[in-house]
Amino acid sequence: MNSRYYLLGLATVLVVAISYYFVIALPAHNAALLQIERDKFDIMQKELASRHAIELQEKEQRKALLNTCISTAEARYSEY
Repeated sequence: MNSRYYLLGLATVLVVAISYYFVIALPAHNAALLQIERDKFDIMQKELASRHAIELQEKEQRKALLNTCISTAEARYSEY
């Protein structure tokens, strides 16, 4: 009789431990991993937007320099 209660108690502890893992611990762990991935994605999106803005600014600067150079060249050409 004692061994039956012992085995029943042991089985109960085992079931509670497994239930805790699948009901509480594993979903919390997965939620934390998902949040980390979301944070990484947000950071990558911000970096990409920042790079794009910098590239556009550099493109506009190069275009302005080209226009200045062309204007200067045309003005000097027309002087001759």
